[in-house]
Amino acid sequence: MLMLLPAIIIAQVDVSTSSIAIVGGEPFCPDDTVSFEITFTNNNTVIENIDGNTVNIFVNGPNPTASFNATISGGGFNIPASPAPNTLTLTYPDDFVGPPSAIDFSTPGIYTLTASMTVAGDTNLSNDVFTLTDIDVYTPVTPSLGSTVN
Repeated sequence: MLMLLPAIIIAQVDVSTSSIAIVGGEPFCPDDTVSFEITFTNNNTVIENIDGNTVNIFVNGPNPTASFNATISGGGFNIPASPAPNTLTLTYPDDFVGPPSAIDFSTPGIYTLTASMTVAGDTNLSNDVFTLTDIDVYTPVTPSLGSTVN
């Protein structure tokens, strides 16, 4: 006896945190206002809405920032389905709600910036974290005025 059962289709979710970039580039001075872009990639064949998801962010370096959560909010942030183009780039703090955390690059040196996000049902957790390394913050030059006699 052959029984036909309806096919069960399970939608898999795989959103990765695929890059981070400093807006305006680097190196920068400690007193510069810094924002950054985080790019997320949808590795699935259906659109993924990430509004309301939490991104964990932290900075390591001469003046580390404690890990904090930022909530994505902008009214309809959808990552297109794969195949490419299947990325969405958001800017911190513009595309997030809640009080921005004080990311402090006031001490010159080399920093790393890490962001991670896991969406509900994500089947591949190994690609949820991205770290931007070797962020250069210069020591500001103190201007001086001098003269020479010829």
